Amino acid sequence: MGRFILTEEDKKEVMNNYFGEFNQKFYDFLKSNIEVESHNTEHYPRPFVLLYIDGKSKILNDSKKYLVSKIVSVFSDDFPNVPESSLRLTAKKFIDELKKEYYG
Repeated sequence: MGRFILTEEDKKEVMNNYFGEFNQKFYDFLKSNIEVESHNTEHYPRPFVLLYIDGKSKILNDSKKYLVSKIVSVFSDDFPNVPESSLRLTAKKFIDELKKEYYG
């Protein structure tokens, strides 16, 4: 299997998605509007954690990129003056904090 090589343009595009400032208001909004539910099972050592985004459940173990995109697409209309890069960075931090809280 060959190596995957990013061009400089691809690298800049990825960096621009997350180049922004942390937005505390959006973070607080996410904490109050995304319901988090944890279930312990005897068959799995870590809890099974669900996020309810726009009335639909998403598993915290899903791809972080997918969860960030989903959060930003659902809630970006509530924060029209905040750049998308800041929303993405804040959503990423929100997910990181949840993973730290539930998975240590």
